[in-house]
Amino acid sequence: MTELCHVTAIVLAGGSSSRIGCHKAFLQIGDIPLIGLATRKLETAFAEVIVCSNQKEQFASLGYRVVGDAFPCALGGLYSGLDAATEEWVFAVGCDMPFVDVDLVRSMAGYLRGTDVVVPQTSEGMEPLHAFYSKRCLEPIRKRLLAGERRLISFFDDVRTLRLTEHEIPELAVPRLSFFNINTREDYDRAVEMAATLEAAEACQRD
Repeated sequence: MTELCHVTAIVLAGGSSSRIGCHKAFLQIGDIPLIGLATRKLETAFAEVIVCSNQKEQFASLGYRVVGDAFPCALGGLYSGLDAATEEWVFAVGCDMPFVDVDLVRSMAGYLRGTDVVVPQTSEGMEPLHAFYSKRCLEPIRKRLLAGERRLISFFDDVRTLRLTEHEIPELAVPRLSFFNINTREDYDRAVEMAATLEAAEACQRD
């Protein structure tokens, strides 16, 4: 497995969560908020974890460095996190993705050489919030932001982008919990159920 000690993990937590009615980063599964589930998994593999949000006071107690979004959108959060990162590469994930699989992330990291972006592409499309970005993306992102662009994938054609499929990583052929994100109350209820199922399965394996 590829080690990730020379990659910074950034967690984008700047969304308004308007469809849920509260900041979804603090919705709890068990007694742990979503942001905590993501950061705890990432810190087992990455030497540095950064939270990207303009609501710094809400995340101060987590113990991670918090940087403000240069622009109020996910692309702006990516830009700020990438700019603040100590390492040349970052792995970006959303705060509402509680089932990140670090083994899958390590497999993806084996493809960083000779690229600027490494992003999974499944039958449902690309997953830009489960992807690696190099600092070489900073200027292309800045140009897109200044042009009014807000889509995370807007600059992909401006850099060397590797789209990983199941041909490179067979596990991508199977629907993965890693990419599950929470946008609605229905998504949240489903995540709670899935977490309970996973916990029960793990308990059976231990017995």
